Amino acid sequence: MKSRTGLWFLASIAAAAIGVWWMYGRPAGPDQVPAKPLATAEPPPAPKPAPPAEPANAAPAPVVAAPTVAPEAAPKSKSADADRARRQAEKQLARIAKRYAGLLAELNLPPDQQAAFLQLLADRRLTTRDAVGALVETGQDPAADPAAFQDGLRSNRDDLEGQIRNLLGDDNYAQYRAYSLDLGQQGTVQRVQTLLADKAEPLSAEQTARLNAAMTRRATGHLNADVLQEAQAFLSPTQLAALAVIAEEQSTDAKRTRAERRLVTKKGP
Repeated sequence: MKSRTGLWFLASIAAAAIGVWWMYGRPAGPDQVPAKPLATAEPPPAPKPAPPAEPANAAPAPVVAAPTVAPEAAPKSKSADADRARRQAEKQLARIAKRYAGLLAELNLPPDQQAAFLQLLADRRLTTRDAVGALVETGQDPAADPAAFQDGLRSNRDDLEGQIRNLLGDDNYAQYRAYSLDLGQQGTVQRVQTLLADKAEPLSAEQTARLNAAMTRRATGHLNADVLQEAQAFLSPTQLAALAVIAEEQSTDAKRTRAERRLVTKKGP
């Protein structure tokens, strides 16, 4: 009884050993090879999609140039010209205001009327250029017809004089004309006295009055041929020689003005 029990025990152990060997000890077939654990590395990035292929006969894509920034030289130049013109206009108005300070004090105009008056005086100094510009714009050549040019110049000045007269009124306008004539005569007499200072033969008060009267009768502040002819009656030869020098200077200035007109005519307005 004990021997069969022992055999049965041994057989059970052997059977258990065979089962263990069958499961773990025998060589594993291809189907029984355990799978290797997956690596924990991050998956590779997904490839970017390739751009679609262009057709064989497709034209090459145009090269788009980077937008160029326009240089600021021109705007700056225009701005500089405008500033320069503004400064010149302001200086001119200041000179005219100083020249007519005495008349402005006598007329005692309101500020807006005084500003308009000074601006008209400044415009009057530009009548030559304005007249040339007007003729050129209409296709006319001032050099081809000097008489027509003088008529246009006179018309432009007359128009400005009319505006000044309307602004000031008849009484104030007459006062302005007398003042302007007196300014021209004062400048002429002062120039004559300067030349005569070295000769120790200045004009006397009577001679000055008669010279001014001669210019007034001819409505001018310059020494033209008629004034020189009349001055021979009350001036010495030395004084007449000084007047001839001033007359030549004024004539040269007139010639220069005519040359500037021709230059402006060639260049246009």
